[in-house]
Amino acid sequence: MSYWEKTRQEIGLCVPGTKRRVEFKALANIPPIKNIIAGCGCTDYKYDIQTGILLIVYNVGEVPMHLDTSVGMSKHFKIEYVEGNSESLSFSGTILKSGR
Repeated sequence: MSYWEKTRQEIGLCVPGTKRRVEFKALANIPPIKNIIAGCGCTDYKYDIQTGILLIVYNVGEVPMHLDTSVGMSKHFKIEYVEGNSESLSFSGTILKSGR
């Protein structure tokens, strides 16, 4: 059972050099959160305990130069609860190749 309305979101096309906001909404019965672990350094996050909203800001990077096309990406967050269990939240999208 998840403590979130959605555990996965699709954010569509992402332009390199921009920031994308992603929100996850907790259910009313969510237990206290012990720790939130981001899967990479390209995201910043803030959890508002009053509203139950985890706001993530994704800093969209460039597609590597050796690739000649847009690429899919997926970012993950591990939510650890005080009671000892955990679950994952994720979002995915496509990073556009610059110049397209």
